[in-house]
Amino acid sequence: MKLTIVRHGETEENINDTVQGQIPGQLTKKGYHQIELLGERLKDEHFDIVFCSDLLRTTETAKGIMKFHPDTEIIYTKEIREMDCGVLEGLPLQELRDQRAASGESIIEWRIGGAESHVMLRKRALNFFENLFPKFKGKSVLLITHGGFIQHLVGFFRGQDTLESKKTFYKNTCVNIFEIEDINSHKAILIDSADHLE
Repeated sequence: MKLTIVRHGETEENINDTVQGQIPGQLTKKGYHQIELLGERLKDEHFDIVFCSDLLRTTETAKGIMKFHPDTEIIYTKEIREMDCGVLEGLPLQELRDQRAASGESIIEWRIGGAESHVMLRKRALNFFENLFPKFKGKSVLLITHGGFIQHLVGFFRGQDTLESKKTFYKNTCVNIFEIEDINSHKAILIDSADHLE
């Protein structure tokens, strides 16, 4: 399987340090421009199927890609959404940091806003991949998703543990490509590439 994983364009929440989680997210003017450049970058790639998070910031990102792939099937799914941040969604990022510190729990096990932890997000990402691979082995698959989801799926491919994965940042509209021979055999072709933005 050739697996290409991209992150959505920049949002108002990204630049304003707002907890985004599973709220729709509002793309910035820069974010829409990033998407145009990403679409151009991927226009000559072949994809057998595309999976896209059903949140607004990713579905808008998909439009910029899919206009070059009108005959390719796209599936919108909740399974590859960003981390669920519960009651903290829409609040300042500092509020999340303060509540996490006050909880006394580990950074990867704390359920953010009473919802999902990094451990849980990693499990969700790996469950998605483990279900995807047998169905599309030998195919070219594109995922249009979010920073947190990418942290843990790409982190798994890179051999990072949950904490290392959580600490690794991926740029808006970055491209990650892996050749996957088996569930536990992954070769990195590109990681966090944003050459199209230069």
